[in-house]
Amino acid sequence: MSKNNKTKKIINIFVRVFIVLAVLGGIGVGGFFILDRAVVPSYFGKYGIHNLSDLVQMVKVMHNAPDEKVFITHPYTKDHETAVVKRLKEAGVPVENGKIVFSEIVDGNFTITEEAKKGVFVSDYELAAVLGQMLESGYLVSYLKDLSYFDTLSFEAKEIVLTPGEPTKTTEAGTQYSSSAHVSLTIKLNTTNAQKHMAKEMDVPLFLLDMILPNYLYITSTYDLKILDNNEYEVTNATLGINGRTPKQSSILLNILISFIFPAEDEMTPDKLSEKFGDILNSGLKILGDVQFCKETTAAGDQNGIFVSLNPHIETEEPTPQPENP
Repeated sequence: MSKNNKTKKIINIFVRVFIVLAVLGGIGVGGFFILDRAVVPSYFGKYGIHNLSDLVQMVKVMHNAPDEKVFITHPYTKDHETAVVKRLKEAGVPVENGKIVFSEIVDGNFTITEEAKKGVFVSDYELAAVLGQMLESGYLVSYLKDLSYFDTLSFEAKEIVLTPGEPTKTTEAGTQYSSSAHVSLTIKLNTTNAQKHMAKEMDVPLFLLDMILPNYLYITSTYDLKILDNNEYEVTNATLGINGRTPKQSSILLNILISFIFPAEDEMTPDKLSEKFGDILNSGLKILGDVQFCKETTAAGDQNGIFVSLNPHIETEEPTPQPENP
C-alpha cells in the first residue's frame, strides 16, 4: 500500500471516530443502541472495535496522555547527559558541542584510550540520555530500516529502566555482571509533523487533524534482553503499551496504528512492534561496543546499567596467510 493510500486510510478511520463520538451527546436510547450494535461494528469491527465501549476505550488511550511527572518515574536529567558525554569523551568517543557524533563512531573515526578499552560504566539513566541524543540526531531511524515507516514522526527518549538478570560474575567490590536484563523503554512520539504531512497530502484543514490526532503519544516497550555470542541480542516476552496503559488496554489502538503504518505482508503485531522499538536500544548498544549488564554498589546506593567495552568498529581484513619456513 502506498503512503498516500495509508494517509487516506488514517484520515477515514479517525474522521469516522470523530463523527461517531460527536453525535453521542445528541442521541436517545434507540440511537445509542443503533450506534452500539450496528454502526460501530460495521465501521470498526475489522479493527477489533465491536461496540461503543471499545471505541471510547481506544479514544481514552489515545488522547488521555498522563502527566509526565507521574508517569515517568525514572527520568534522566541534564546532569546525567552531561556526565555520560564527558565520560565518553574522555574515553575517546567523538563529541562536538556536547553531542556524541554517532556517524563517526560507526565509521571508526576515533581512538579509544587504553583505560576505556577495559570498560566504561553507564547507568540506565545515562543510557537513556545517550539514546536521547541518538534519536535527536536522526541517525537511528535511518540506521534501522524497519523503522523507516515512522519517517514523519519525531522520537524523544524519556526513560530506560534496566534490571539485570541473574549475575554471572560478582567482583570483590560487589559489582554484579549479567548477560541478561529486563528492560522498560519509554519513548515520546511527536505527531505534529505527521499531521502537517497528512494535511498537505490530503488537502484537508490542519485543525481537523489536530482535533482527531493527539500531538503526543507515549510508547512503552517492555521485554527481556539476552546477550548472545558476537554481541548479538535476543529479545523475548516483548509487550507494548500506550500512554501508560496496559498492553491489553492499548491493543485496539496499537492494531489500528499498525494497520496504517506497516504493509500487510509484514504481518506486524504489537509484540513484534515492541521488538522493533527494542531494536532502537539494541542497535544503540551495538554502536557503543561490547556490553554486559551490571549492578554497581556505590556510596549513593545501587545503580543498574551497562558496562561497555568501547571499540572503534573498524572492519579489518583477515591477514594473508604466510608460508611457513621450511
